[in-house]
Amino acid sequence: MPEIVVLSSPDKKTFASHVAAAAQSAGYEVATFEVEEGEAATIPDRAAEAAAAILVWSRPLAASATLDGWLSTLRRLPQVIEVSADGIAPQGGDDTRVILLSGWRGQPFHLGWQKVLGELKRLCGSRRADLVPPPASPREPRRAARARAPETGAASARSSRGVVVAGLGALLAAAAVAALIWTARPHAPVADAPPQREAAPALASPPPAPGAAPPTETPANAAPPPSAAPPPSATPLPSPAPAAAAETPSTPRPPSANVPEKRPPPSEPAGPVKRYSPRFSKTMRLFCARSGRGTPECRVFERSTAAEAR
Repeated sequence: MPEIVVLSSPDKKTFASHVAAAAQSAGYEVATFEVEEGEAATIPDRAAEAAAAILVWSRPLAASATLDGWLSTLRRLPQVIEVSADGIAPQGGDDTRVILLSGWRGQPFHLGWQKVLGELKRLCGSRRADLVPPPASPREPRRAARARAPETGAASARSSRGVVVAGLGALLAAAAVAALIWTARPHAPVADAPPQREAAPALASPPPAPGAAPPTETPANAAPPPSAAPPPSATPLPSPAPAAAAETPSTPRPPSANVPEKRPPPSEPAGPVKRYSPRFSKTMRLFCARSGRGTPECRVFERSTAAEAR
């Protein structure tokens, strides 16, 4: 018979296995027992056979302890350690004996687990803890993966930087090899200018007509003979016609008394014209008489006033 037994219902099997593994890592011999709902009354007898018994409360066991009446018998045993994973415990009696392990995932420094270890040392004595760590909870792999994530990220970043540096080195080496090949390759000579075409031979002169005198040969560089000036014409050139005398301007005649005198139409004001209210006209007149003289607004006002005066 092992010195420590862990009693639980089937719905608390996983949590009971964590408790047993943690007790084993502390150096104790532990065995687990699943108690069905109909066998809950045998828990005090099983707890009395071991040096220490850890009872994990659940709803079926708490209801059976209250209804069947074996709770008082159980709590009279000094070697029973009552624990609860979610705060479930029998109603009534000494509730201070229940050690709450809510949120415990196998951590050795959890406050509730330290109380359990204290009771085990009181009942079974201290043990040398094994070097084997307690089993990891379901959340531990996630934490380990999160802890390894920065390392893998740093390694991937270093590998990517190495790939980039290697690629740049390969590009530089290829550029250097291309430059060496270009400088070592003999360049083709520059093509000579195309030869100029020879001048076309001069056309042969036609043979002289029979009975005509042979033409005299003249050197190639001899200047051509000057052309004879045309004989002066016998008829004299007509003299230019005399310029017509400039007509004197006629004196304007005085207008007749019966014909009305034509007057030019009044000149339109240059620029836009606006209509001003009496109050605004007074304001503009004061403004133009003082500091606004020469401004575009005053010029528009003057044009508008002159247009209204007409």
